[in-house]
Amino acid sequence: MYWQVYLHKTVLAAEKMMVKILQRARFLYDNKDELVAVHAPLDYFFLDFKGVMDRDSLDRFCKLDDGDIESAIKKWSTHPDPVLGTLSTSLLNRKLFKCQLQGHSFEDHFIQEKKDKARKRYQLTEADLDYFVFTGEAANTTYQVGDENILLMSKDGTVQEISHVENALIQGALSMPVKKFYICYPKK
Repeated sequence: MYWQVYLHKTVLAAEKMMVKILQRARFLYDNKDELVAVHAPLDYFFLDFKGVMDRDSLDRFCKLDDGDIESAIKKWSTHPDPVLGTLSTSLLNRKLFKCQLQGHSFEDHFIQEKKDKARKRYQLTEADLDYFVFTGEAANTTYQVGDENILLMSKDGTVQEISHVENALIQGALSMPVKKFYICYPKK
C-alpha cells in the first residue's frame, strides 16, 4: 500500500515539483534576488541557515508548516523569474508534471526527447532545463525487522511476528528494498 499512497506517481510529481521550487528560490536568494523574500520563518533557511542543524535552526524548522510553504509558493507564482513563476503557478493550479515509474533507469534518448519538448515549450536555457525535466530513484523497504511489529495468526490460533514465519516468500518479499526509477516532465 505504501507505493499506492506515499509514492504514487501523482504524489511523487507534486513533491518533486515543490523541491524544484524551493531549489529555484534558493538559487535566486543566493543570487541576491530580494523579490524572493517572503518575510516569514522560511526566509531564515534561505538567508541565515549555514547548513548546520543546531538548536536554533531546529526550533525554526519546527515552526514551519504547510501554510508557510503554500504562502511562499503563492507569492512566487507572480515572481518575474520564469522558472520560479511557472513552477509555482503550475503547482498551485494542480497542473502537475507527468511522472513515469519503471523498474530500470530511463533511456538517455527518452530523457533528451522530454528535455527538447520542454525547452521549446518554455524557451528554457540548458541550465534551467533540469527544473522541468528530472529523473531519480524512489525506494521503499516494505518491512524492517525490529522497527515494526506485524503479527500473523495461524489457522491453529497461534500468533507470531511476521519475521519469524517459516516462509521464504514472505521473508524475501518483505525485507527487500523496492526501487523504482522516475522521470517527471511537463505533460504537454
